[in-house]
Amino acid sequence: HLQFRDYDEGDVIVLEGDEADEFYIVKDGVVDISVEVGEGMAPKILSTITRRGWFGELALLKDQPRNATARARTKVQCLVLIKDDFIRLIGTLEEVLNRGNVVARHKKATERWHRAFNIISKTLMLLRRIRKEQARKLDWKTLTFGSSKLERAYQVFNQK
Repeated sequence: HLQFRDYDEGDVIVLEGDEADEFYIVKDGVVDISVEVGEGMAPKILSTITRRGWFGELALLKDQPRNATARARTKVQCLVLIKDDFIRLIGTLEEVLNRGNVVARHKKATERWHRAFNIISKTLMLLRRIRKEQARKLDWKTLTFGSSKLERAYQVFNQK
């Protein structure tokens, strides 16, 4: 479950190197994400998170310590989700990547279908130009695969 947490200006929300146990969504305020660059040197600010932004997901997904510090630049209110709830909602990095692979496979299949459809459409337009009267009566489902373009469309469509 989500809980609200308030931070004052300058408060450290997460510290670089600490164990990752929460995910943060900024409801109000400004948060600087920084890393230590050397002893006695000012931290390097990597990014600034504002309203509706979030941070802390990478360490949870990778199950690693925090790789940066999040500090409130102004008064901040965050919605905080504990690690177990975050993993239950989002999944592990492996699960997220696997979902991405499913999407990529679907996208590839859709692209193959579009390529095949375009080849068939272009072939039909060509046939219409050549044989206006006969081509008007043709339906792509009834065409035989004698044409090399139609053969190619069939091969593209049936690729795995």
